Amino acid sequence: MKDKVAVLTSTRAEYGLLKNLCKLIESEKSFQLKIVVTGTHLEEEYGNTCDQIKKDGFKNLELINLSIKKNICTGEIASNLIKKISIFFDSFKPDYFIVLGDRYEALGAVYAAFLKKISIFHLHGGEQTIGSLDQGFRNAISQLADFHFTSLEIHSKNLINMGINKKRIVTTGPMILDELNSHISYSKDEIEKILGFKFGTF
Repeated sequence: MKDKVAVLTSTRAEYGLLKNLCKLIESEKSFQLKIVVTGTHLEEEYGNTCDQIKKDGFKNLELINLSIKKNICTGEIASNLIKKISIFFDSFKPDYFIVLGDRYEALGAVYAAFLKKISIFHLHGGEQTIGSLDQGFRNAISQLADFHFTSLEIHSKNLINMGINKKRIVTTGPMILDELNSHISYSKDEIEKILGFKFGTF
C-alpha cells in the first residue's frame, strides 16, 4: 500500500521551491501524491498561477478556492481554508502533510492537519522576519509540526531554542538550490552562439 502525501501550495513563490520536491515524490512508487492548490493560485487578479502547475504536468491536484478579496480579512480566509481542507483530509486521508514557510494559509492548513493527527513536515522553519506577521505564523507552524527541514544550521538552532527536539530537525539547505540545479547550464561561448551576440563588443 502506498503512503499518501499531501503538499500545500498557496502562492507562486513557494510553489517554485516545492516543484522539484513534488516531482521527486511523484516519481516514487511507494508514494501517492496530492498537491493542495489554494490561495492566490486560483485568483484571476493574481494571474491564475494554477495554470502553471498544470503545465508542469501535475494532475493529482486538490483545488481549494478561498475567494481572496482585498476587503476580506485574513482570519476569515484562514478559517474558510481550515473548514475546506479538513473535508479534504477526511477524504484523502494523507499519511504526511508537507508545508513550506510562513503563510497564514499554511498555518490554517497545519492547524487542521494537527487536529487530524496527520504527520506534518515543515520546510524552511526557524528563519526570522522580525516585526512581521510571518514570524508568528512560521513559529506557530514549527510548534505544530512533527519534522523539520531547515535551510541553514542557524535556523535549526533557532528551532532547538524554541524547544523543538533536535532529533526531529534536519538541515537540508535552501530549497532554491533544487530549482537552480535543475536548469541547463551554458558556457559563455554557447550563450554567445544562442544570442548571436559577442560579449565585450560595443
